[in-house]
Amino acid sequence: MEIEFAGLILSEPVTAFGNLVLASVCYYAYRQVKRVANMPGKESWGYFFLTLGSATFIGIFTHLFSHYNPHGLRLVGWALSGLTAYFAQAASIEQLTRRKTGPLMLISKIEFVLFLIGLYWFQVFGVVLVVTVISLLTVLGIQTYGYFSRVLKGSEIILAGFVISALTAFARLLNLSLHPIWFNHHDVAHLMMIFAVLTIMVGVKRAAEAVE
Repeated sequence: MEIEFAGLILSEPVTAFGNLVLASVCYYAYRQVKRVANMPGKESWGYFFLTLGSATFIGIFTHLFSHYNPHGLRLVGWALSGLTAYFAQAASIEQLTRRKTGPLMLISKIEFVLFLIGLYWFQVFGVVLVVTVISLLTVLGIQTYGYFSRVLKGSEIILAGFVISALTAFARLLNLSLHPIWFNHHDVAHLMMIFAVLTIMVGVKRAAEAVE
């Protein structure tokens, strides 16, 4: 759907609004995590929500002005998405190892550098998809281990949040929608991501309460 306003052609206004709501929820989660007790991974979890919110906020404009093909702005959003994936990994690794350094953290940093090189070289969303899948599998693996070994508190909630976020891919692939114009698959995915972000936030707060 496109509308014209003050000489500008605005595309996907409903999806852009969904980005705004999701970004606001991410910034809310960031502020909530900043207030919890110190724990391994707290800082990285905060940056996870902050970068996710920032990438989503940029998505407002890439959707709204998609008629003008804002490729440069889209690349910035993709770079922030890769940074979000890095912080998700880093936070889970820090929770598990209780350290900000080590082999796993080094691998994550190398992975992020390779992501930036790949994004600069290919400039396609597929690069973001690859690093997101790697990050998701890493987080799911660590949080699953943390839950069954009872090493990490709140892991089952964080795990549930990331499972919900993973399911958004199916919403997009299957074009799940309530209405093809007013609430399409992008909007369904945004709604699912809002629940995912709030669920992960609750899990992180639960982990912090256990430490406190």
